[in-house]
Amino acid sequence: MTLAYFSEKHKIAFADAFEAMTCNVPSSTKTDYKEPALEEKNFDEDGRLLERRFVHYGNPRLVERYDYNKGIVHKSFYEFGREILQFSLPLYSEQELRAKHIPIKERVQNLGFAPEQVAEISLKIKSTDKIGGIQQETWHGCEGYFEKAHRTNIDNIACDERDNICAIEEYVSSWGEQRIEYRTFDARNNRIFQAHSWQEDTLSSIEVSVYDEQNRVMQRIDTNRYGDSRGLTYYTYKGDEVIRTKMYLHNPKEIAEESRKLIEKIGDKTDETICTEDDHRGKKEVTTFDLTGKIIKK
Repeated sequence: MTLAYFSEKHKIAFADAFEAMTCNVPSSTKTDYKEPALEEKNFDEDGRLLERRFVHYGNPRLVERYDYNKGIVHKSFYEFGREILQFSLPLYSEQELRAKHIPIKERVQNLGFAPEQVAEISLKIKSTDKIGGIQQETWHGCEGYFEKAHRTNIDNIACDERDNICAIEEYVSSWGEQRIEYRTFDARNNRIFQAHSWQEDTLSSIEVSVYDEQNRVMQRIDTNRYGDSRGLTYYTYKGDEVIRTKMYLHNPKEIAEESRKLIEKIGDKTDETICTEDDHRGKKEVTTFDLTGKIIKK
């Protein structure tokens, strides 16, 4: 992954937060034990810094490699011993960096709270390429005054010309896994195709949906290469209630599932909320219509 759509200032803020919240403090997860990362440095014969590393129980967390001929520093970020992100920045002096970004530790100190009064710190960075419709988000967090680091989350989102999310690349920090997802929408903004995969370069799960003239889902097919949860779902509508019947292809049987629908008029818009509850999980789908009945958000 890369922060291709982040500005230079955003990248500086990301690197600062990652080092402050991840490399210098014990992690809150059992897999990272309770020791902070160790800082290691290599220098050339002129005493210039060539490489700086934060290593945690033999695994890198942050690696910086300095190229003085090109005047840049290459930064690589790691979670669970695997590189999740990389980018390069110009070689700035400390004064030049401060002019672009005040370190997050200093920002917290400037708030005037005593360290023991700070229960949680979080930072979210967001950038959008208006032309390409690409949106990137990252967040960092830690408990207390940089005492227990949370993981780093990264989301890359691409939208179509109608602002429907059509592609997602996400690093899920809590599990140390990477997810990809693709979606296709019809002319009425109904999602007719969705596919995703965890830790794989190819798509492993696919869902296809069919809608009626009122933009209501009538039939949905879901399948995956592993053979579980493959099914065919039918939807019938009675007033404000939706009856959902699902048949599992590997073990054909019908499961009747009821859900409720709430319709609210807000100004010149109408919000339709469908809440579904089955034997696995709950799901809420909200659709917003304009005065003509056209879907403007789903």
